[in-house]
Amino acid sequence: MKKAKGAQPNSCARLLQAREDSDKALTPIGARANNSPEAIAAAMGQDVARMKKGMTGKDMKADRATFNKNTEDELNELDAIADREGYSAANRAMLKNTYALARYGALNKDNPDFMWTKLGIFAANTVRHGLVQSHNSADALDGLGPILPLMSGASGILGGMSVGEAAKLTRAMADETLKGQINVLKDVGGLSVMHKMYGSAAMKDAAFESMSDAARDSFKLQRQAEEARDRGDMQGFYRLQTDAAIEMGRHEQSNLQTMWDKPSMAAFSKLNAMLLKETGMALVHPDIYIGTNRDTDKTNSRNITVPQGSEDLTSLENRVNIARNGFNAINEMRQTPEGNNLLNFHPRQLGSGSRLIKPFFKPDWWKFNT
Repeated sequence: MKKAKGAQPNSCARLLQAREDSDKALTPIGARANNSPEAIAAAMGQDVARMKKGMTGKDMKADRATFNKNTEDELNELDAIADREGYSAANRAMLKNTYALARYGALNKDNPDFMWTKLGIFAANTVRHGLVQSHNSADALDGLGPILPLMSGASGILGGMSVGEAAKLTRAMADETLKGQINVLKDVGGLSVMHKMYGSAAMKDAAFESMSDAARDSFKLQRQAEEARDRGDMQGFYRLQTDAAIEMGRHEQSNLQTMWDKPSMAAFSKLNAMLLKETGMALVHPDIYIGTNRDTDKTNSRNITVPQGSEDLTSLENRVNIARNGFNAINEMRQTPEGNNLLNFHPRQLGSGSRLIKPFFKPDWWKFNT
């Protein structure tokens, strides 16, 4: 049937066109004349050779330590750049997150069989949105200092905290979240590289420090997935690979539990839940955003909503449930044309540092409450 005159292309066609336009527009960051700190961070994250420098594929323990040192060296360079530029805490966080997104993009390309990073890049971008929202909210609380007493019921919204206390708690949460993100990148990013070097058969029996039972179970499932693919059983491959990613998610979230057990994180979680209940807004949303920038993506994105009852992020099982829901959603998406295009288009944007969300500019006169 001939398409009616003036009919609009479907969303899949629009996304394909956007992807084509993006590929034409986005030259490799490292080749650009743009030497901004953000471009340097993105280029650093994309550098696979530097990421693996000194890893031999012969000694798991040594290779693990080498990957971590390479990552630490890069992060120290970013800190030096941020110091030189006089960056605020918010801009420093954005710089390191830009690096993390680019590194996840590089890991996806380097080892596409390791499914965890396919969701990991979107989780890292969701963290970025949370960092932006947290720093913006803390700055807004600073500015509310003189007028909050005039707002009826405002103190109840903050759970009895002063404006200064709420702002301090919000910034502390953002700092802890960034540290957690970097630790996850080092941990699971290193396992992705080692999976490619050593193979799942060797990794499922690995016994070096920080290798958990959940991680070994993940590689056992990964091995089964690869065997299913070798037999031509792609549905079995997809299912088992997804199960492997979920187990890796349990490994990752178990390692983050120490962070969530800190009193400041528990207090923030309580404040976050109270704001969500009282105002309909939260400093951090536990959903996973499949997109680049909530402010500019329009319809070419998807939000994986947190399963009902899993909103309290201090609970390990809640966070594992959120990860399970996310990986199952990714598995479904990659088996449809439109979903698969979303999963290819947005990581290209995120991995190149293109169109990333940023904090509001805060003028010097904004902070009334000192």
